[in-house]
Amino acid sequence: MKQNTWKKLTSMLLAFVLVMMMVFTAAPAPKAQAALSSPAISGFDLSVACSTSELISADVITVSGTISNNTSETINNVKLYDVTTGSNVDLGQGVASIEAGGSYSYSATITLSDSRHLNAGAQNNWRVVLQAEGTTASGTKGSTAAQAVTINKAEAKASMVLTLSASNGGTPVPANQVVTFTIAIENTGNTALSDISITDPTLGTIASGVTLGVGESKKITTQYTMLETITVRA
Repeated sequence: MKQNTWKKLTSMLLAFVLVMMMVFTAAPAPKAQAALSSPAISGFDLSVACSTSELISADVITVSGTISNNTSETINNVKLYDVTTGSNVDLGQGVASIEAGGSYSYSATITLSDSRHLNAGAQNNWRVVLQAEGTTASGTKGSTAAQAVTINKAEAKASMVLTLSASNGGTPVPANQVVTFTIAIENTGNTALSDISITDPTLGTIASGVTLGVGESKKITTQYTMLETITVRA
């Protein structure tokens, strides 16, 4: 009798465990943040563009675009919303309302976060989802459709180009004439460079401690009094 009771209890416990496993398996994974719950207003539109297409690490980006009101009435209390972080985007002076048929061009900064904006799966890009909201003159609160921009995650690649020129153009000059050498350096990689030094066996140290941002270039000049034929290898 006791054995049968034990078997029944064991079977009931096993069945309960299986049911709970099915419930938790079927339940959808929680989302980090949902879009605005207010309904979309037809004709209330948002465009989004980003000044940066790739980054090495999370940074501050600039997003810009247009909030357009193609409805027949004014939309008030217009705000821009970052769906991913669940917070409003600062528009500076901002925009209180957009008249019917009007638009507002915005530019705003967003600080990327690896915990919110970074693709949780492949982790090879950051994704920013924006949405505008407002209230029509007749009192209907609504939003635009959500719009997204993607910034690719890149590996740091250092690359620099150097060019050298001389004021005499490489032609012979009289003794004791001063020749000016111009060295141009450009950062052609995707990461900032620092502590750059330029040297030559004859001219010595031409520059040191130079920094170059991505895409930045600089020109450095140095002079040499010609006493003999020299070869410059900067």
